[in-house]
Amino acid sequence: MAELYWEMIYAGLAQGDLRTHALNQALYYADAVLNIEQQDTGLLFLKGRILLESKRYEEAQLILGLAISHGLPESRAIPYIVEIAFNRRDYSTVQSLLSRLSISQVTPIMKSAINFWVHKSERQGFISAKENAV
Repeated sequence: MAELYWEMIYAGLAQGDLRTHALNQALYYADAVLNIEQQDTGLLFLKGRILLESKRYEEAQLILGLAISHGLPESRAIPYIVEIAFNRRDYSTVQSLLSRLSISQVTPIMKSAINFWVHKSERQGFISAKENAV
């Protein structure tokens, strides 16, 4: 049930109050299963994403870290942890995490984000050097 409610949210089928209800229900059902099986990596990952979507950033980061400690590949969780850091305006963490992710195989969209954030300081150095030459 948690995954079905999450799919409604992820697909954009739930808006407004229905979206809020779907998030609450997804979290309820994820917690119900996690009360029985505390180390279910997939459900921990799902719960982290639900919490992130609910703007409960501290809880989301904690749960995503727990999912990683129980075996979720770090490369699957890092984009969500980066989003948390970005929402907190912790840009140095965004850059640091994306540089760790840059060695993984990622989607073209994620590759663009990595190139922007990780190589940003290199571009700024180039721009500063160019301005000094003029």
